[in-house]
Amino acid sequence: MTDTLDLQPARIDLSTRPEPTPKAGTGPLGGPSYEHRGATIDCQPGGYICRLRLPGCPLDGHTFGAPGTIPYLVDLWLDHRTIPPWIKSARPLA
Repeated sequence: MTDTLDLQPARIDLSTRPEPTPKAGTGPLGGPSYEHRGATIDCQPGGYICRLRLPGCPLDGHTFGAPGTIPYLVDLWLDHRTIPPWIKSARPLA
């Protein structure tokens, strides 16, 4: 039996996804902080390296690029309980 990896991400309508909501002028990492559907996005000064805080999600505590790239990951986790297949280091155990 051969396991296959589906590289097609779950379908999310990107046209209706809101941008993260600014939470505070300066967050704990020294840059802006945002909120999206209960997740917290804390950025470093300049706002280009941001940490996701979403308890229960395997990506909780991981850092990503600009804050606008993170809501897709939050929506994917909250709506489908999955993460993109190209993020392998944080994949939940089956």
